[in-house]
Amino acid sequence: MSALNYCRDGGYLVGGHDELPEDPGEFYPPGSPVLCGCNHMVCAECGQPVRSAAGLMPKTNLLPRLQAIYTAPDWTSLPDFDCSPAYAEWRTYVCCCAFNTLFRPVPSEHPERPSLRWRCGGHPPAAVGDRVLGVTLDPDLDLGELARRALSGWRPEQVPEERTHETEAGAPPQAVWLRRLYRRLLGTEMAEALSRGVAACLTHEDPLVRARALRFFYAMPAAPGGERITELVRGDRALFRGQPNPFPTEERDLEDWLIGAAGQRLVAGVVDPGLAELLRAEALRPGRAAPTLEALAMADRAWLLEHAEDIVAATPAICVPLLRELQRAGGTLGPVAERLARVRGVDRAALRELARDLPGSARRKLLAALK
Repeated sequence: MSALNYCRDGGYLVGGHDELPEDPGEFYPPGSPVLCGCNHMVCAECGQPVRSAAGLMPKTNLLPRLQAIYTAPDWTSLPDFDCSPAYAEWRTYVCCCAFNTLFRPVPSEHPERPSLRWRCGGHPPAAVGDRVLGVTLDPDLDLGELARRALSGWRPEQVPEERTHETEAGAPPQAVWLRRLYRRLLGTEMAEALSRGVAACLTHEDPLVRARALRFFYAMPAAPGGERITELVRGDRALFRGQPNPFPTEERDLEDWLIGAAGQRLVAGVVDPGLAELLRAEALRPGRAAPTLEALAMADRAWLLEHAEDIVAATPAICVPLLRELQRAGGTLGPVAERLARVRGVDRAALRELARDLPGSARRKLLAALK
C-alpha cells in the first residue's frame, strides 16, 4: 500500500456545522484554503482513534465516564449530554483519556493548546479499482475527459446536488465534488492527471466551464496545472475580462477571479517565478487592486505596506478594503491608516468608520490625520 496521506497542521478538530468527511480517505491537504476536519484523529496517550458527535454539549465533566461514553454506540441517549438544538454548532470529541467540545475549527498543532494529544493518524490513498464519489478508478479512465464533463455540469448519480447558501439562490453549481475527488486522489498519479485536465479547461469556449476551472484552482492552488493561471495572468486575458462572474463572490468578472486564483498560489507558497511581481503590478494599476489585496496582505505584507500610498493614489476607493485586508491578516493598522488618510480622494467618512475598530492610540492618530 502507498504511504498514508496526512492532514495539514496535524489535522483539524471542527464544530458541528463544519465539514467532516465520512470517507476515511478524504483529508485536508497542505496548501488548500478549503478546510475540512480530520476523521481519523488518534490519541498519543491512549492510542485510540478519537470519536466525535455533532450537536452535543456535555452536562458535566466527562472524565469519570470516558470509557463508557467512548464505547457507547449512540451518545444521544446518554445522560451525559444535552442534545438541545441550541448546541447544533458544537461538536464533542472523546477518546479513552480526554474529551473536548468546540464550535469552530482548531488545528491539533496549535500554540494555544500545547497539551492537545490528538493528531491525524493518516488516510489511505485511493487505488485502482476503488469506487470514489461514484467514479470507478479504472486503469483506462480518462481523467482529463472526466474533468471536462464535470466542469460542464455532469456529476455521478451517487453525488447529491450541491447545497448552496440562501444568498446564493440561482447560482450555478461549482462542481465541488470534483475538488473532493482530487483530494481523494492525492498521493497517486491520478490526482495530477485530473488537475491537469481541469487546467486544460481554463480556456474552454464556455465561460461557465472556465469559471468552474478557476474555482477549482482557487480551492486547490498547489495542484499541478495551476501554473497555467500565472501564464494567463501574464498573457492575453480576453477570455476573462468583462465576463460576469457566475458565483456569489466579490470578484466582479472572470478577470478578477483569475487574479484571485493566482493570489491563492502566492498564499499557498507555490514556487511560481514572477507571480509576486505580476500581482504587485496589478495592484498599482488604476482600478485593478481589489483582487490582489488578500494575497498581498497575507503573503507579501511588507511590500503592500511600503506601496500602500501608491496603490491608493491609483485607486482611492480601495483605501478601506486595503486596510481591512491588512487587519484580517493581522498586525498594527495605525501607522499605515494614518498615512493613507492623507492621500487625495480617499473616502474620509469610511476611514472614520474604520477608526472605530482600531485600538485607542491608532484610533486617535487616524482621526487626527483626518482633521
